[in-house]
Amino acid sequence: MTPSSFLGKSINTHLLKIEFQDEGGVLNAVAWHVKDLKNFVTALNLQREKIDQRKNN
Repeated sequence: MTPSSFLGKSINTHLLKIEFQDEGGVLNAVAWHVKDLKNFVTALNLQREKIDQRKNN
């Protein structure tokens, strides 16, 4: 997810937003400004695919 604002704050660029569930089951989220977001997300997804492939073998 790449919103342009988070918690009411905006820096006029897309952010990397990660949504997660903690040990107690509570949903939460964090967001970061990443300089080269498109390439970062592409690399992240490639790593996720590699992990999924290992799990399925």
